[in-house]
Amino acid sequence: MIQKYLLNTTNVILLCSLGLFVSLGLRGGFISFLESRKIEQSMNEEILEISLKSESIKKKLEYVNDPKYIEKKIKDQFNFVADGDLVFIFSDKSEE
Repeated sequence: MIQKYLLNTTNVILLCSLGLFVSLGLRGGFISFLESRKIEQSMNEEILEISLKSESIKKKLEYVNDPKYIEKKIKDQFNFVADGDLVFIFSDKSEE
């Protein structure tokens, strides 16, 4: 029965065309699928990295907005003193 079917030229051409179409379709689809999986993995890694950076920045922002931190920075950078702070003044000059 298969020999009879394959003896018809039209059937052979249709069968070969179908085989070629399926082969190219599956191969292209499979390669495309693999590429999309690589892209997905890369994007997931990037999302994780950005999430970690975001959490770190949120923690720093909370710390920077703390009034005690702000007061300490002002005192250190601008030599300010608050009421009740004990101040020591040292002189480089030697007394004669």
